[in-house]
Amino acid sequence: MRNKIYRYALFICIFVLSMALFSGCSKTLYSGKWSYIHDDSTVALDISGGKATLDGVKCTVKENGDILELSGDGGEYFEVGPSDTEGQIILYKYSEYTYQGEGNPESLVGVWISDEGWQFEFTDDGTFKEDGYFPGYYTDNVEGSNFKLVYNDHFVDTVCGYVIDGDTLTVRYPWPMVSTISK
Repeated sequence: MRNKIYRYALFICIFVLSMALFSGCSKTLYSGKWSYIHDDSTVALDISGGKATLDGVKCTVKENGDILELSGDGGEYFEVGPSDTEGQIILYKYSEYTYQGEGNPESLVGVWISDEGWQFEFTDDGTFKEDGYFPGYYTDNVEGSNFKLVYNDHFVDTVCGYVIDGDTLTVRYPWPMVSTISK
């Protein structure tokens, strides 16, 4: 009888430990509800287990080191990574812009417009205008495949990754996010 009790107790302990181990594995990097920094009470990103919802787009999640790769059913692709600022993460959105000049560009200089109507205009004297309204200065780090936007008034300085392929500019734009505050 005593052996039977020990076996049952051992079985229950193994079962409980197994469940604890498996439930701990389902926690995904950066799990939780996140908001854009400019609106900390509206959930924009919800990460739970191997799934996420970003701005209404349902995504599958793949961990790649300290980066989460989010893939939407419609081909959307985003990345989530750590921030230098405590309590924040960075969401990277990829946007494609088409060059509005003749031929294929050899640099950022020129007007670029996305299918959604977003726009970048880069000049050869180091100034830019985003969406026809937000002006500033930029530096192009060709070797690092990124440019730094120094806005005149509206936003903090922003470093964007980019790739030019033919007449297409793909921009990796960072969006700081904070944990959602319930009000």
